Amino acid sequence: MRIHGRRELLSITTIVISSLLIAHFPNTSASAVTYCLGPAAYPPDLPDCLDPVVEAKKEADRIAAEQKAAAEAAAEKARKDKEEQDAIAASVAAAKSQAEFAAAAKAAEEAARRAAIASCSSIS
Repeated sequence: MRIHGRRELLSITTIVISSLLIAHFPNTSASAVTYCLGPAAYPPDLPDCLDPVVEAKKEADRIAAEQKAAAEAAAEKARKDKEEQDAIAASVAAAKSQAEFAAAAKAAEEAARRAAIASCSSIS
C-alpha cells in the first residue's frame, strides 16, 4: 500500500475544494433577457385563453367597463340631485311670492276696510 505524500494530499484537497466552490456558480452564460426577447418568449400556438396578452386585455376591458358604469351611475345621481335641488329652490321661490301675494292681499283688505269705515264715518 502506498502512502500519499504531503504534496499529493494538498493537490487533491485543493481540487476538491475548488470544484465544490465552482459547483455553486450558475452554469448559464447568457442572462434571462437574452432568452426572453420578443414574441418568441411564448409559443405561437397558445390558445387565446392562455395567452397572457389577451388575458390582460380582457381584464383591462372588464375594469374599464366597470369604471364606465360607475361613472355613468354617479352622473345620473348627480343629475337627479340637481333636479331635486332646483325643484326645492323653485318651491321656496313660489312660497316666497305666495307669501308676498298673501301679504299684499291682506294689506288690500285692510285698506278696503279702512276705506269702508272712513266712508261710513263721513256719511254720519
